[in-house]
Amino acid sequence: MEAGLPHTLSTCRFMASVTQPPPPPPFVAGPRAEELLVDEQIRQTRRSLKWVDLASGIITLTIGVLLFLLCVSVLEHWVIPGGWNGPGRMVLFVAMLVGIGWYSWRTFWPLVSQPINPAYAAQLIERSSPTLKNSLLNFLLLRNRRQQLSQKVYQAIEQQAAQRLSEVSLDSVIDRTALLRLGYVLVAVVAVCALYRVLSPKNLTASMERVLLPWSNIAAPSRVEITNVTPGDTQIARGESLEVSAEILGLRDGEPVRVRYSTLDGQAVDREVMLTASAGGARHQGRLPDRFSGGGSSSEGDGGGVQQDLDYWVEAGDARSSKYRVTVFARPTLVVEKVRYQFPAYTGLPPREVEGTGDINALEGTKVSLYALANHEIASANIDFGADGRNDLPMTADKMKASAQFTLALEEDRRTPEFDSYVLQYKTTSGRMSTLPPKYNIDVTPDYAPEIRLLAPVDEDGKLIEQLDVPVDSPFTIEVEARDPDFALRNVVLLGEVAGEQVLKHDLLKLEQTGKFVGRMTATPAELQLKPGDILEYWGAAIDN
Repeated sequence: MEAGLPHTLSTCRFMASVTQPPPPPPFVAGPRAEELLVDEQIRQTRRSLKWVDLASGIITLTIGVLLFLLCVSVLEHWVIPGGWNGPGRMVLFVAMLVGIGWYSWRTFWPLVSQPINPAYAAQLIERSSPTLKNSLLNFLLLRNRRQQLSQKVYQAIEQQAAQRLSEVSLDSVIDRTALLRLGYVLVAVVAVCALYRVLSPKNLTASMERVLLPWSNIAAPSRVEITNVTPGDTQIARGESLEVSAEILGLRDGEPVRVRYSTLDGQAVDREVMLTASAGGARHQGRLPDRFSGGGSSSEGDGGGVQQDLDYWVEAGDARSSKYRVTVFARPTLVVEKVRYQFPAYTGLPPREVEGTGDINALEGTKVSLYALANHEIASANIDFGADGRNDLPMTADKMKASAQFTLALEEDRRTPEFDSYVLQYKTTSGRMSTLPPKYNIDVTPDYAPEIRLLAPVDEDGKLIEQLDVPVDSPFTIEVEARDPDFALRNVVLLGEVAGEQVLKHDLLKLEQTGKFVGRMTATPAELQLKPGDILEYWGAAIDN
């Protein structure tokens, strides 16, 4: 080493920290076109299988329901007298529902709740195409273990399955032979039903409807057909008669037509009334008995009308109509509860009330107040004077009470009442009108005119002198007697005229007086300013109060 300045050797070490990036995620290849083709073909096959099974189930169920309805209809037409009754129809309906429910649970529920196994679909496809040689089924089984296979081997199997599957027609995969046979059976069953409907004298459709709608009011089919029964279900007022009519078709000569009825309380059971045919028509009509007696047969004309709720039906030949209900309600009636009389003031009579009768009897000019009571709530009420059907005077209504006021009057002849009778008409809040209301009489008493007669002058025999010659300065006496036959006199006066000119007016009575009144006047012709030759015509006049 060369001498000199010492040298220092420095060694420098550099350390670098390097962060490695994470490895990329493994590449996952998407489904290949061959795999998509296989999956689509399997899905279509599974869907077609479900539709074929569903259609087969629906057709089989339809055939079963039609055969069931056909059998029960034939039994109703030819075996069961009068057809299935109400409970029997309900039992058949429930049995049909139970059968439909059981079959649907066994057939349709698995189709909805359980998917079809893809392996089963693949097996069907291979069975229809031997060229597949289990390649499709093998592919489906190996696809779940593809990680254990070589990629090249798996793709080769996939490609082979897809290639062979593309050559298969899916229309030939699903066997529809059973579906077609079921269709032929359905057509045959429908043809049998249609043929029976045409050839049978009894209505097949009606029998089927009776089973399908057991709660409906459908009559059992028969050779004779009963239609348009009137009034059907109805309501009538107690005491009214019930007119029943029906159209009868297919009736043989001599076959009777009758309406039967039974009251709901059991007092009358299966009573009958014969119906008579209208001239030249199929309509038969009659009237139910007016009264239900305790026993024996009933006939028309007993009087009294229908009194109770009842059921009725029409029978003709082998036919019987449905039952109809008649509901009896209390006839709307408005009766007079009391009558109040307010007499004219001049009579001096106090007001008076009469209960329990609607007949009116009072003096003319009397103000009458009617108070009536109904058996239903009143919507409107009127007084019909003369009972001619006109509503002459509206009444004031308050729930079940009504009232009205009017004044009694006479015709011009002073003897005939303005109205000699009246009835009360009213409408209930439910819309019913009163019928056959009681009729009440009106008797109006006239206010009689007062009576008056001359008592003097008279001759020696006591006879009234009709013509008297009197000197101008000689007194003469005129005497009158007056009375009012019903109430009181208000005024009595003597009146006189000479040549049509009034010269005498002398008040004999100025205060009201009852009973008989006798008054007189004594005067001379001079006091009356009469001259010789004048002729005085005089008379008396009386006025009541």
